[in-house]
This record gives sequence, C-alpha cells and structure tokens, in this order.
Amino acid sequence: MTTENPDSTKRILVIGRTLRAILGVLLIVSIAQFYLGGDWGFNLVSISVAVGLVVVYVFAHFLVSNYLQRVSSWLGAILAFAPLVLVYILGTGDGLIFGQGEGQLGALTFLGVSLLFAGWRGDSGCEVMSIPNALFRRTTHLACLFFSPIDWLERKIFKKQSEV
Repeated sequence: MTTENPDSTKRILVIGRTLRAILGVLLIVSIAQFYLGGDWGFNLVSISVAVGLVVVYVFAHFLVSNYLQRVSSWLGAILAFAPLVLVYILGTGDGLIFGQGEGQLGALTFLGVSLLFAGWRGDSGCEVMSIPNALFRRTTHLACLFFSPIDWLERKIFKKQSEV
C-alpha cells in the first residue's frame, strides 16, 4: 500500500491542464515533419526509443510508488527527468548513440505524448510519469519542474475565488 502526497492526487485545474495539452500538441506537430520526411528505419528507431522510454518510466513508477516514497517530490522529479534528458543529449545528430538524431526525436515524441496524457487525464505532478500513471491508475508523488508551480498558483487563486 502506498501513501501518496495529497497534492499529487489532486486534479489540475483548467490552466495547467490546458497548458500541458497545448504544449504536447505543439511538440507533436513540430516533430511530425521529421517523421514524415524520415525513412522507415529512422522512424522505427525513433519510435523504439520512445517506447523504450515508456518502459523505463514504468519501471521508475514501480520503484517510486513501492520503494522510494520518502524521496522529495522535487529531487524525484529531477531524477525522473534524467533518462529523458540523457537520451535527448546522447541521441542528437552525430551523438554517441544515434547518428542521425533518432534518440532526440524519440525523446521529444515521448515528452509530447506524455504531455498530452497529462493534459487529458488532468493529473498533477511529473508529466513524464503520466503514461505509467495511466497504466497503473495511480499517480506518483513527484512534482513537475515546470507545471507544478503553475498548478499550485492556480489552486491558490481558485481557492481564494471560491472563498469570496
């Protein structure tokens, strides 16, 4: 049985949800040209990288939910972003792993889909964990480096407006 941070189980309000969805759509639209212009091998490797990141984050969700509950939500968010950032950096054109930028495109694909999931589901917290959150039907306590401050501000404003 996991104990979840009360803030992580709250649904996000309209602004945070909309920003996540818009950013996800913009990211997917901006990378679509690379998929349309790439050959099948390039696209397959890029999609494989994105699927590999889903597997990594499913494993991370399992670890965080079952064994790392006392990790700070902010430290956990930084650590959660590490695989995505690492794949992005190592997957650039002429990078150490993928020579044509397949890793970079796969990382951006994963992030775009994760943002869409986070916006669609309305979960607060770390957006890179949104796909595992949907699969396991529970959220982790990890914060989002960019959106959590927006969510907290929106809740504070909404709470003040509802008290008036």
